[in-house]
Amino acid sequence: MPLICKQPECDYTRKHGLIAEMSTQFCPDCGRRLELVPANEVKIAQSVSRGRRVGAYLIDFGIALILEAIASAFGTVAALLLALFWLFRDINGASPGKAALDLVVQNRAGGPSTANQRIVRNLPFAIGALPLVVPVLGTAVAYPIQLFLLFVETVLVLSTGERLGDRFAGTRVGRRTSAPQYFTAGAS
Repeated sequence: MPLICKQPECDYTRKHGLIAEMSTQFCPDCGRRLELVPANEVKIAQSVSRGRRVGAYLIDFGIALILEAIASAFGTVAALLLALFWLFRDINGASPGKAALDLVVQNRAGGPSTANQRIVRNLPFAIGALPLVVPVLGTAVAYPIQLFLLFVETVLVLSTGERLGDRFAGTRVGRRTSAPQYFTAGAS
């Protein structure tokens, strides 16, 4: 039977695969005791294509663009709504874009993420929208911040398949239909 690390925040099993060496008792990354798992229970996690993630983001971005236009025209209250949209867009497990494409925010182990994890993963985008609360001056500050964050997040998703927010929160994006699974090497 192979050994795996079941610590939700630990990425070792997903990145390096199952541990076959029976003399190893603790995870090389997090130090948690490894657990024996019958080979028939180990499944390869369904990977989510980067294109699908970008598509989900574009749907969310379209919604945010409408809110941002309203915020620019009507000021503080609409700007707060925009920041709240970015912060809480995944609060039920999937943003509107993810829901449309059958994606969901999961913890690193592939199980359900917590509400706190979903909020933390969206902090970069919410922070980028906050300057819009200040009329006129906020627009001059918010747009460069938002463009920078968009650039960083895009580069990270395209190169690693993971957003900055995912790294902070210990989350990943998976298929809605997939049950919590153990990861083997090469799955993303």
